[in-house]
Amino acid sequence: MIFGNVYIRSAVFGLAAALGFAPCGVFVCTTASLAWLYNCIKTANDPKAVFCMTFCWLFALYLGTMYWIVVPLTINGGEFIWLIPFAITLVPAFLAALQSCFVCLSSVFGRSKNFYFLIFTAFWCLGEAAVVNLPILGFPWNLMGYVWNFSVYAIQSASFLGIYGLSVLFVLSSAVLGEAICVPKRRALLTFLAALIVSFNFLFGVVRLYMAGNTKFTKVKMAIIQSNIPQELKLRNDQLYANLKFYVDATMTLSDDVDIVVWPESAVPFPFCPDEAVGKCIAALNGNKRLIVTGGVRYSPEYDGGCKLYNSMFTIAPNGCIESFYDRQILLPFGEYIPFRKIIPIKKITDGTQDYSPGDRRRSTLQAADVVFIPKVCSEVVFPIKTAVISSASAILNIANDGWFGKSSESYQHLAIARIRCVELGLPLIRVSNTGISAVFDSYGREIEKISLGQSATRIFLLPKALSEKTPLTAVN
Repeated sequence: MIFGNVYIRSAVFGLAAALGFAPCGVFVCTTASLAWLYNCIKTANDPKAVFCMTFCWLFALYLGTMYWIVVPLTINGGEFIWLIPFAITLVPAFLAALQSCFVCLSSVFGRSKNFYFLIFTAFWCLGEAAVVNLPILGFPWNLMGYVWNFSVYAIQSASFLGIYGLSVLFVLSSAVLGEAICVPKRRALLTFLAALIVSFNFLFGVVRLYMAGNTKFTKVKMAIIQSNIPQELKLRNDQLYANLKFYVDATMTLSDDVDIVVWPESAVPFPFCPDEAVGKCIAALNGNKRLIVTGGVRYSPEYDGGCKLYNSMFTIAPNGCIESFYDRQILLPFGEYIPFRKIIPIKKITDGTQDYSPGDRRRSTLQAADVVFIPKVCSEVVFPIKTAVISSASAILNIANDGWFGKSSESYQHLAIARIRCVELGLPLIRVSNTGISAVFDSYGREIEKISLGQSATRIFLLPKALSEKTPLTAVN
């Protein structure tokens, strides 16, 4: 039988583990799958078998949760379709191989010991950290801690453990369950221990949210606008003005008491230049009434006659002046720049031949009237946020353009990951996407507003308050 091969079974279980991540959120699937893998590793004959089983499991997991990386390659007239076989195989294989090395090391250190589940947990999470901190390819997308996102109660421990701590809790509970399968004499005790870890984490969230009470709001009235413009239309030169006009028209329909209007990434299709002409044009179209925060391209002239391009976020005052701006600091390889350009002779997926430049890391906040945001452009929000800027911040502001990924699970995963940042930092999150999922969460990760995938809409809300005290995680950091 085909499923008699342990490596094929590992791949099947790894694919099943993907169901624990957004949008499915089937916590039990990932728990049972990882427990099964632990049992196979514990009873394996040698480290080579451990590596191969773990690799097959992780490769299938990455394939099941990151299949959407090929969707952008089908846009732009299919120019990059030839890259699909390489992207769909090499990226998951590389990430799986790296993390499998750590799991293999754990088996060398004590697979036969009664407390191997502790060693396994430590090395698994070290492997996750290695994947996250890889130069260029580091991407903290599939951390096991995000499986807890099935419930707002289950993610509250991120306020003092962070996403890495949530990963430790999940892997530990699954490994203990796997140990229970291996050791019949201690099965009842170990199963109880695994259930206790999950129950305690959930109960902590219930108590924390009960003590928090209802969401508290500031007096700042905001609006978010999601256009649902297909990426193919955003790239057409004959649609640039129509795309911008959509946001202007939607803004003009808002009541005068709205203080801040947020447009998504790349909402303004024309580059912002030093003379602020674009900002003044938008302000004039808007009737010089509201403060607008939007995404767009900023270019900065250089002394040698060239210029640098930045993927940026701007605050446009009612008079058209650029009140504040932020340049994206963590760029997306192959999308915004080509790593090792002299060696890799291909174009970047986004328009233009010039690479974007990373922003100045000293500029880490965005001012909008009296509100101070921690700005994050697109996938920047999946990376841990520095705690040094939290004391002055009112909220996290994440603008994105998930239109590159169509109606895949990427939008759901992106939103779920961003939600964890709220709990970690004790700050509300405003997330605005062109085509994706836009939402507002309070400081505990509770949903306030939402615009679903594939929907064109506007939401008006009062900005939720940040926590009056730092979360234990930020206080320690």
